[in-house]
Amino acid sequence: MNALTEFLRMNDNWGYIWLAYTIFFVVMIVIMVSPILQSKKIVKKLKRRYERQQSNNNS
Repeated sequence: MNALTEFLRMNDNWGYIWLAYTIFFVVMIVIMVSPILQSKKIVKKLKRRYERQQSNNNS
């Protein structure tokens, strides 16, 4: 248990190291989620464009 405690404390630099880990994981999550949100936005835009073209063709 002592080794685990020492690892988690990171030789008294735990504040900086865990802050860096937190920033890293937040950035990784943003990088993973942003393409999904971007693709959904593109699909909505294309769907609106298609519907607009269909309504213009029917007129």
